[in-house]
Amino acid sequence: MVSSFLRRLIRDHEPHCYKTAYGYIARGWCQSVPPPPVIDAGGNYSHRAYATFLFGGGPCTWCSKHTDEVPCSWLFCFRACSTACNKQLFSEANMFSDKNKQYDGHPFGKWLPRITQSLVPGESIFTYSSRAIKRANREQQQSYRVAGGRTVLKDLEFPRRNVEQLNEEYSKRARARPVLLQHGLEVERWQKPYLQERNAIAEVNSKYIKLLCQVEHKKLQGIMRCPTMAKLFNAFNRDLELITFTVWAQNRNIILTELKVMTHGILPAGTLARHNDKIRCSYCARLIAVQGMADHVVDKHRNESADDIPFIPAREEKHCPLCPESKRVYSKRGLKDHRLGKYVAFNDLLF
Repeated sequence: MVSSFLRRLIRDHEPHCYKTAYGYIARGWCQSVPPPPVIDAGGNYSHRAYATFLFGGGPCTWCSKHTDEVPCSWLFCFRACSTACNKQLFSEANMFSDKNKQYDGHPFGKWLPRITQSLVPGESIFTYSSRAIKRANREQQQSYRVAGGRTVLKDLEFPRRNVEQLNEEYSKRARARPVLLQHGLEVERWQKPYLQERNAIAEVNSKYIKLLCQVEHKKLQGIMRCPTMAKLFNAFNRDLELITFTVWAQNRNIILTELKVMTHGILPAGTLARHNDKIRCSYCARLIAVQGMADHVVDKHRNESADDIPFIPAREEKHCPLCPESKRVYSKRGLKDHRLGKYVAFNDLLF
């Protein structure tokens, strides 16, 4: 816990504290983090929000899976958890190439983030995020409802603005777009050497943890699965810092305790089991393979959901809640067809 005095001190000197922290990232080929942009348009561009967006991780823009990776595009606010998701984000499925120039004279085209692409020499088009266009349409529709008095405050997706207020915000966004574009280029130039340094630091830290595992006579895979060790590894790599023996000594007891508990099939809070693990059943404490846990719940704990088992990643296929004795799982469409075919037909026979 941080004392209220220290929190107040950080808040009162926030710009200086963050500027100093940005400078600490300058290691090797990596330069200091570019400061956040200063614009008058709506949005949170504070130092805290900026640092959180860059280093705090978040959901993948494409698949919504949590990732600790830095954003892959500051301009479009994209974050990808894998190379496959990164390709999808910049594919035709997620980007709109305005070949017919329909947004050149449109109010959205004056402020929406965009990049320039050259089709042939001397001819270029603008490419927008399809998500951003859909979001802009929803915001515009909301302004119409606000102007007509047809909105409830709790139902608003965007800040409450009527048409006139939204047009004023469009003007501010149009003035801010060149600033954000330039800042996005600066972040991209900074990001490449940062990732190179982070990978180099991660390799050194990984070798050091492997050495510690040899001293402790523990498996590297088991130590790295411990939540505390995973958090330390990610945090030190993110900050381009080396893990030292002092760091290990301060956290050794916690990490080894977590490892001991996990070897008995009990996972610490926030940890998900792997495909080939054996874990304790949350309802009877029996040691069950992850692959067979859902069947075990169906057989022994029919009052519990076989689809919402603690410590096991959720899967897309679901059991039918109206068939408690069945171990069969269905896709979303398959479950709908199953319930229509079995239970609707059964009700028709009764009534």
